[in-house]
Amino acid sequence: MVNNFELIKNYLTFPTENSFYMLQLIKRKKENPDMSKNNEVIHTYYIYSKEDLDELQEKIISTCNTENCRAYINVNDLDLERVALNALCETSRLIRDKEYKKIIRVWSAACGATGGSINKVWLLDFDGEEVNMKDEIVNLINSLEPNPGVNKVRLEVPTKNGLHLMVKPFNIKEFSKHYNTDDFLHKDNPTILYIP
Repeated sequence: MVNNFELIKNYLTFPTENSFYMLQLIKRKKENPDMSKNNEVIHTYYIYSKEDLDELQEKIISTCNTENCRAYINVNDLDLERVALNALCETSRLIRDKEYKKIIRVWSAACGATGGSINKVWLLDFDGEEVNMKDEIVNLINSLEPNPGVNKVRLEVPTKNGLHLMVKPFNIKEFSKHYNTDDFLHKDNPTILYIP
């Protein structure tokens, strides 16, 4: 079991009145081999305050345990106005194209497609033996622009088989001279909140 509720809650900030976070319960074929597809979103929640996360914690844990799914949260905050505008544009396009059944998924899709977090972080995913590379990689990242010499690590999140490092953006061109970014760098991925 991995429970990162307190860690994540302490990290979340709500820099504007329009700030929120997207949290999803996802069932994976890896843990549920009888599934016909690789992933299935069981439920999506929108977190508008730390209290929201507290109030949902028991329900999320219960659902994850019952459904054998994981809770993921993107720690890059979203802006209600920007997401709403993107959702409106996409809804209009779907109506124009007579794709009415897809409208139900517009808000969730708009959340995933809308960037622009005030406190943007990227995710480095270390599994198994890769965890041993963490210090070496962090030292390299901290030496890169912007702000060489400044610690870019914002959060270390335990996972089932390793860890996620949430880091401030850095010079990918320089980094890729040493490591293949495709191996473990994700620019806007969610991290683990809970695994049964």
